Amino acid sequence: MKSNLTLNLGLRWEVSMPWYDTQGKIQTFNPGQQSTVFPLAPPGLVFPGDPGIPKTLAPTKYNNIGPRLGLAYSPGFSDGILGKIFGGPGKSSIRAAYGLYYTSVEDLNLFYEVADAPFGLYWTSPVSVMFDQPFLIRATGQSLGQRFPFTAPVPGAPSNKTLDFSVYEPFNYFPGYDTHNKLPYAEHFNLSIQRELTKSTVLTVAYVGTEGHRLITQREANPGSAALCKELATTPGVIDITAGTAGCGPGNENDVFQRPDGSFVYSTRQQLLNPNFCPGSALQVCYGSNNTNTLTSANSIYNAAQITVERKASNFTFLGAYTFAKGLDDSSAFNDLVNFQNTKLSRGLSSSDIRHNFVVSYIWAIPFDRAFSNAPKRLTQGWQIQGITRFSTGFPIQMNQGNGDYSLTG
Repeated sequence: MKSNLTLNLGLRWEVSMPWYDTQGKIQTFNPGQQSTVFPLAPPGLVFPGDPGIPKTLAPTKYNNIGPRLGLAYSPGFSDGILGKIFGGPGKSSIRAAYGLYYTSVEDLNLFYEVADAPFGLYWTSPVSVMFDQPFLIRATGQSLGQRFPFTAPVPGAPSNKTLDFSVYEPFNYFPGYDTHNKLPYAEHFNLSIQRELTKSTVLTVAYVGTEGHRLITQREANPGSAALCKELATTPGVIDITAGTAGCGPGNENDVFQRPDGSFVYSTRQQLLNPNFCPGSALQVCYGSNNTNTLTSANSIYNAAQITVERKASNFTFLGAYTFAKGLDDSSAFNDLVNFQNTKLSRGLSSSDIRHNFVVSYIWAIPFDRAFSNAPKRLTQGWQIQGITRFSTGFPIQMNQGNGDYSLTG
């Protein structure tokens, strides 16, 4: 019995800096921290140059070590049951591999950060306004303040110390890149057994797996409090002074409520609010709806059994492959918001999950030159019939409940 064993070891050290804006025109959330770059910014809104906030928003890591391991073994059994299973020396091979691979955060996500306040102005009225005068409240005629024309501040200018942020309030669709983000990485592993069935036919049976870690996703940073909304909906004497209704309900998390003692509740979105209220008009709050954090916190796992039969002959080539697989994750794409209360509730089939996939490709060299041996070779040689046939199950269907705000979180 003669067996062959080959072992390959590798180690890769990666240093990858997160993306950044060359002029520092990006921002993020860090609840409780007051910016020194823009001292009048609402609490929690911070910028490159603030204490603990680098130009990349998240720190650069220098300990990204990616080990690689590969093993190949050719059994040398020539008799007995193992000899029949493996076909004898040189007829089979067993391969296994493992690798850890880092990747960078795609640059697309930088565009979610640029042109936000104060370097851009995206403003949505918290209440209904006049069509011809879009800064006047329809119900009362009160002014919300003229927002345009708008001049963006210059990074590093002394005037930034006194820049008034009330013109940007309420902040809506305002993403932030989490300051604790780290590089995404994946663990790849596989095990395969390859067996020669005939001189022209090979069978391969394999297991292939991948686990993704720290994948990029989004999570609502400032959801409404359902408990607070229920309290404001049932407490006698509570007046919703923004919408003119009798209390909190679906869809008005951004409203301002007046309690019986005369105090105000500035929105049920409390996570990014000042302990009292944000600077600006009493009819506005700092942060409105759809303010998300960009996080590298999602995970995925893929497992697959793969069977391949390949035949290479002089006139016929055949390749058949069947994959039985399952992919799970808690955020298949960057735009998939994970559950802000419990991210485990977002875990399910990946949007790219295909459970069964069978593909066969074939090439038949038609032997016209043998059938018509007396005909000119230029007419009878080189004819082929080839094709690819595939049978597979479909992608999962995602179901959503988009209207109604039954959660009272907005």
